[in-house]
Amino acid sequence: MTCTGIFELIEVHGPGTAPGAGGAAITAVAAACVACKRHFTAIARHGLQIIPGGIAITCPGCKTRQAISNARFDGLLLPVA
Repeated sequence: MTCTGIFELIEVHGPGTAPGAGGAAITAVAAACVACKRHFTAIARHGLQIIPGGIAITCPGCKTRQAISNARFDGLLLPVA
């Protein structure tokens, strides 16, 4: 688990674990919001947005939002089975 300050990242999923794949390969993020303690999984159009240089995730409970750099995901990306 990695804390971004606003979210605890529990799992990060993508199509592969190629080095340097970064945020463009992220398809889902399981997280917990530090503010409201809600656990959720962000996916495209439901709390996960690909942005230049990374992703932005939004808590479905309190709507807290944070942009996270691709570099933060090195070593965290799990392959989609």
